[in-house]
Amino acid sequence: MTSSGRLRRSDSSAAGIHRRKRGKGFSFEDEEGTVIMELKLDPEWCVRKATIVQSTGFWRLDRVSLSCMMTVKYMPKPESIKQTDGEPTVTVKLGWGASQGKH
Repeated sequence: MTSSGRLRRSDSSAAGIHRRKRGKGFSFEDEEGTVIMELKLDPEWCVRKATIVQSTGFWRLDRVSLSCMMTVKYMPKPESIKQTDGEPTVTVKLGWGASQGKH
């Protein structure tokens, strides 16, 4: 008898993503990483377009990063601004979890 298609038990004490019940939904713990994003800015320094250059590997963190950056007004240092297709563009790192502060 082959083991394909059969349910295998996992070790719950091993490292991984943990899901905890919160209200009507769940919160996911142990998801961390750094998202590197490219932001295109309009003349009022609002983010017009945000693109993920390097993902965390966790879609929830990537989605939160995109929605977070699309709601902020961002005034970068002048030396960090580059012109891409005639638009001011900056590259930003967002750290989530224990990865904050790591370079």
